[in-house]
Amino acid sequence: MPLEGTAASGPEVSVHLAERFTPLEARVLHDVASRSPAGMTLDLDFRDVRTCHDVALLLLAQDIRAGWAQYTLRGLTSHHLRLLGYLGASRSGAKGAPVDPSFD
Repeated sequence: MPLEGTAASGPEVSVHLAERFTPLEARVLHDVASRSPAGMTLDLDFRDVRTCHDVALLLLAQDIRAGWAQYTLRGLTSHHLRLLGYLGASRSGAKGAPVDPSFD
């Protein structure tokens, strides 16, 4: 599975993504987020991702907007963060918006 180093520490789950972020990985993250307890933070580390599918970002944006969990996004390019914003997952959006300081 392309997701590595998944670890839970209290209300936070850290996920290190490997070289690719595809719709498959986005679906796995969806399953985690949609079943998460209230107030959980999903810390996603994209620093090793070399291929990031736009459709996977669309699925992630839908989950961020759904508000199942809070998100911390690390290692996304400014282009990918902008794309998430265009898809409705903005810092000023509903609960669950990304909290990466470079967002927006």
